[in-house]
Amino acid sequence: MICACYLLFQFTYFAIVLGYPLTKLYKADKEGKIENKWIYYFFFLMILYLGELTVLFPLKWLLGKIDFCMFPTVKALFALWLYYPDDKNGITFIEDIIGDKLEKTFIKINGLVGKYAEKIGIPNRDIAATQKKTE
Repeated sequence: MICACYLLFQFTYFAIVLGYPLTKLYKADKEGKIENKWIYYFFFLMILYLGELTVLFPLKWLLGKIDFCMFPTVKALFALWLYYPDDKNGITFIEDIIGDKLEKTFIKINGLVGKYAEKIGIPNRDIAATQKKTE
């Protein structure tokens, strides 16, 4: 039997980590102005998830032994710091530090993947080639 507190915790956790950011991203997309901070947010969430499965697994296991909801709580607080408050959030801080490097890396990866996509018949919107033409 599942405890009502556990269900409430899971609902709150997913609302913080995925619900609010997805609604903000959807509204920004509807208005036609996607902000880079939401792309960075989901990128760091993906890195954190991959870290949970590999490098952070011992920490997750240890915190799970102490209390089953400690690691998800820490993860939810980290996610909350990444997007709230609007003026001094974590994504703005991270974007200032690695934004240019991440964008250049994304363009290179997109160019490489695009070459292979064309070989198997998938249409390619090559950002790398477009970027070189504009420079």
